Amino acid sequence: LAPLTCYTHPNGLQSLLKYPNVICGGDNGHTAMMVAGLILLVVGVFGFLSLCIYAAYMMPKWSAGDNRALVQSFRFLVFRFRLDSWWYGVPLLVRGPLLSLPIVLATDYPPVQTIMINVILSIFLIVETLSWPWKVPLLNLMDMWMTLCLMLLVTGSALYVSVSDSGAMQNFASAFSTGVMGCIGAAMVVMFIVAVSALVHRAAMGGATEYAVFNLGKVADAKLV
Repeated sequence: LAPLTCYTHPNGLQSLLKYPNVICGGDNGHTAMMVAGLILLVVGVFGFLSLCIYAAYMMPKWSAGDNRALVQSFRFLVFRFRLDSWWYGVPLLVRGPLLSLPIVLATDYPPVQTIMINVILSIFLIVETLSWPWKVPLLNLMDMWMTLCLMLLVTGSALYVSVSDSGAMQNFASAFSTGVMGCIGAAMVVMFIVAVSALVHRAAMGGATEYAVFNLGKVADAKLV
């Protein structure tokens, strides 16, 4: 998407955000970059996402039809999630490209980028809250916590737009960003511990033999259920 991120200069010309010496629409290679970028976007991104969406749609049918080869080929898309949320791998793949769109659509307008990113993250947060997709309940909680922290971090970045070089406002902005980054780091540490524990404690993810802290409580006895 780099060839699409053109920002405006005071003289009215536009150049690439990543390569300021490349003028958008000029004869200095921007057209070739646009063509190559669009081809990669259509084939590499849209093509792969379309294939994954089709696979997620067909997965129940493939599983019922005992098409083990196809199910195994797209196992990466579904094995981490509960059976009733097998499709959640698709939103995870779509979220990345969507978060890249605001800087393309509103390169010259950071406040608009902030709003768009928060809207995208809010939608995915709602979807995750309703679906509770991860097999390990603790991962659902940590994923939602990290999404919330990202929303706070993006919102807090607006403080730097009007912050002066010194003063209480700059100190507050730095402290706020550091605190949010610390919360994200703590969540990543917890998720790393879960991953390491899964290697040591070989149990079904989210099952009755899993650690109670990972299940956010003790799983009820199957006989009682």
